Amino acid sequence: MLYKRKQIINKVDRFLNNSNTEKFIIVLILLNIVCYILSTVDEIEFVTESFFSYFDLVCVIIFSIEFILRVLSCKSLKQLFSPMMIIDFIAIAPFYCGQFFNNSTVFLRVVRISRLLRLAKLARYSRALKNIQVAFKQKKEELVITLAFFCISVVICGILMYLFEHNAQPSVFSSIPRSCYFAIVTFTTVGYGDFSPITEEGRFIASLMAVLGACIHGLVIGVISTAISSALKVSK
Repeated sequence: MLYKRKQIINKVDRFLNNSNTEKFIIVLILLNIVCYILSTVDEIEFVTESFFSYFDLVCVIIFSIEFILRVLSCKSLKQLFSPMMIIDFIAIAPFYCGQFFNNSTVFLRVVRISRLLRLAKLARYSRALKNIQVAFKQKKEELVITLAFFCISVVICGILMYLFEHNAQPSVFSSIPRSCYFAIVTFTTVGYGDFSPITEEGRFIASLMAVLGACIHGLVIGVISTAISSALKVSK
């Protein structure tokens, strides 16, 4: 019995990792996302609403079969609860739960958002995405340190902006969280322009944030590009 079970697991594993199966799933994921995007267009949705619903149902059924087969082919609990298996589960679970909570607006939004996770399934089939995943794992510590430095900088600069600008613009820099929002926008060089400092001290801090943000961008890009380059060399 144990030998037969291993044979079945190996056959299922070969089927799931077959190039034709992978191509089929990739095309299905992309078509599913395209249909979801088109379904938000009123003119198209009015004509083909039923088609989108049926196609989504077919996709969920196929993804469910794929998920069940992957569960059956898992050789350990670690593999069963791997990140990709969790993504596969989250990508289909809201659809079934939605059958019981179809009157809930909040849950309907969750179901719609879960469709976007189907794009994450591509990481299982794309070699390029796998290389990026490996690269992030290799430089995990450096990226965590950079993120921590960014968060600390945002909090410090947010507090400083609040101290310097609150009295001058109490309705704009009304709290530290709102000032931190300004810090994030400045650090990332987005600059929405919805509000800006008017005091000399505030402008000086904002200038420092812009320069520091550019440095952080360069640091992150350098770490990621180095990691991807090394991952590509290993894959070759």
